[in-house]
Amino acid sequence: MVDIPRIITLDPTGAAGRALRSALVLLDVSCTHVDVPSVGQAMLELNAEASLLIAAYALDYDNGPMIAAAVSASRPEVGVIVLADEDDPTHEAEAPESGAAFVVLRRPFDPAAFIRAIEAAMEGRSVREAIQRPAQGAAVVTESAGLVPPVDAAAVGRVLERLQSDVGAMAIFLTTRTGQLVTERGMPTSTLKKDQLINTLAPTLAIGRGMKDVVGGQLSSLQFYDGDEYDVFVLTAGLHHLICIVYDGDAGQRNFGAVNRFGRKAAEDVIALIGAGAFIWETVRTVAEPAVRRTMHIKPVKLDEPLEIPLARAVIDESAQPQAAPEEPALEPIEDLDLDVLFGNDLEPQFDDLFDPDALGTLAQQPSQGKGKLSWDQAKEIGLLP
Repeated sequence: MVDIPRIITLDPTGAAGRALRSALVLLDVSCTHVDVPSVGQAMLELNAEASLLIAAYALDYDNGPMIAAAVSASRPEVGVIVLADEDDPTHEAEAPESGAAFVVLRRPFDPAAFIRAIEAAMEGRSVREAIQRPAQGAAVVTESAGLVPPVDAAAVGRVLERLQSDVGAMAIFLTTRTGQLVTERGMPTSTLKKDQLINTLAPTLAIGRGMKDVVGGQLSSLQFYDGDEYDVFVLTAGLHHLICIVYDGDAGQRNFGAVNRFGRKAAEDVIALIGAGAFIWETVRTVAEPAVRRTMHIKPVKLDEPLEIPLARAVIDESAQPQAAPEEPALEPIEDLDLDVLFGNDLEPQFDDLFDPDALGTLAQQPSQGKGKLSWDQAKEIGLLP
């Protein structure tokens, strides 16, 4: 998955881009969205890394499912969603049980499924699994939830004593749909796994709850389990309690008629002790807490007073002595200096000739101290010629 989610929408009409932008507002996330009108541009954008491609079903020269299948085969890490209109042909990828890597959502589609698919693609998960699962935070109906109505254990015990006397059972006990033992009568043998029996029978009340809607009315049931060591009869006392009657493995079938007669009468007596709550099934809806998005905000700090930063001060060491500048060597004066000897007086007339254009030619023709006439290059070197 890329660090910053990048989503590409391929739709000449621009409808896919508008649907994506609306979903991003609800998700409150930021991503890079590239909206392109042609398949070629979409392929170029996919080469630059992407998390999700949302394509329209009807394109200029191809259809969305063909492009989706090609992208899913070559780039399996990219999630692909195809948005179809009502009049577009049906596609096998629309079926929930389809094995296609991409999904086809037909308008009007479920907005929650569309948002789940976008969020899954940005997190690198399967878009198909996302649209099939309920959204995080959706209400989950738990049929087994709710309070079990209370009952007077002592009064139920007297009912079970009469029932045991009528049917001659080894043991009788009343349990709840949550697997709790309310009261018991009789002495079951040590080999009877009573706790396991209670926990195994408890879920059968949920089946009775479903059958109540099928057969109608106030449901009551009688079940018989014929075993080698034990025979067990189970009667429902409302929607929350069970009466278990345990016999030796050879005696259960012989007492079927007595259990059906006296057992049903005992179940009615227990229901009367429970009251109206015996047939009230409370459906509890639990809502999962949505994931908390944590965003870091940088808040500027406002100071009541201006912040003063102390400047470093220069420290002068007065004990240090300044170094004296080195003395320049003194030159001895030249005695009896005669400048005429150095430069001569015969040069003064020639200085004026340097600035006289008419005398330049004559000066160039004069011999230079026995060296002959000046050449053209020599005259340029001494500045007589430009």
